[in-house]
Amino acid sequence: MKDGMIDEMEKALVVPSIVSLLEMRVGEECAIKSQQVIDYLLGCGHKVEPGRFRLMINYIRSNDLVIGLVADSRGYYRTTDPKVIEKWIEKEKGIIRQKTGPLKRMRIYLKELYNKPGLQIK
Repeated sequence: MKDGMIDEMEKALVVPSIVSLLEMRVGEECAIKSQQVIDYLLGCGHKVEPGRFRLMINYIRSNDLVIGLVADSRGYYRTTDPKVIEKWIEKEKGIIRQKTGPLKRMRIYLKELYNKPGLQIK
């Protein structure tokens, strides 16, 4: 399934490879860039596009498969530093705030379309 969810093959084969690689990346000095992880996966026989990789990272975080996994300009790494985690949380909240404005506008536009006389829904 390629609709924003990871499929069973990715869960069974690709995610464990990512987890094993990221588990040992403790501390910002051990950060690894997403392209490096994607290249590593390719070497393991898994062709993963950047968008799919981000979905898998989200799955890994959502299921606590790599505790303390953060990312910044240096790459992905694990941390136990509360300050680093707080900074990451604030960055993610900012990303969510940036996406809510366009989402609200699109909902308004959709409502306008549905209320438009003579609208033919395809």
